[in-house]
Amino acid sequence: MRCKGFLFDLDGTLVDSLPAVERAWSNWA
Repeated sequence: MRCKGFLFDLDGTLVDSLPAVERAWSNWA
């Protein structure tokens, strides 16, 4: 979870990036 929070902090757009980040993490998992 800390990694996700870190990515969101770097991006600065949590809401806009959420779907893309979730897909990326699903692919990596």
